[in-house]
Amino acid sequence: TWARVITLGIIPEYQKRGLDAVFYMECLHRAHAIGIDLGEASWILEDNEMMNRGAEVMQGVVYKKYRIYEIAV
Repeated sequence: TWARVITLGIIPEYQKRGLDAVFYMECLHRAHAIGIDLGEASWILEDNEMMNRGAEVMQGVVYKKYRIYEIAV
């Protein structure tokens, strides 16, 4: 069974303190407890280094890349 994670993050004043690892592990433990063994974190921009690093640590695989472009109108 799998689940999609649509929002995940830590507010800026608490980032880079190791809380992300605790948060990810708690999510994994709770998911496994209810039978979820796969997950998808969608809509992570390719330049979001902290989220991409977290996904990589959890053995995530990039299968799509999202970019935002800006054009003057």
